[in-house]
Amino acid sequence: MIDDLLQFEADTLAAATAAGSAQAVRDLEQRALGREGPLALAKKQLGSLGPDERKQAGRALNEMRDRITVALDHRRAELARVERAAQLAQERIDLTEIPDDVLVGHAHVVTQTWDALEDIFVGMGFRVA
Repeated sequence: MIDDLLQFEADTLAAATAAGSAQAVRDLEQRALGREGPLALAKKQLGSLGPDERKQAGRALNEMRDRITVALDHRRAELARVERAAQLAQERIDLTEIPDDVLVGHAHVVTQTWDALEDIFVGMGFRVA
């Protein structure tokens, strides 16, 4: 039984490392630590053991559960960090970038009138000083 659980732990830790999404981590957690998982079934069988064996087996099962939980939490945090980095990269705005279709405003009405009057006087031979 212990050998099977150790193999299960190794497989679960490998699957946690290979999980590619948060949903895959949740599914793995449900399979590994859920009510019908091998650890829960092994805990149910602890009652049939003697006091010393029960103590050692219970401690081993708790340590195994803790290692799996830590691995799943680390993978979940890593996936969240990668997802957040991708989101930030996608939403990034370059404020130094100059768009091609820059709309330049127009001159003020008084400035337009001033320029028109200068054009008229320059046309009559005057100079702008």
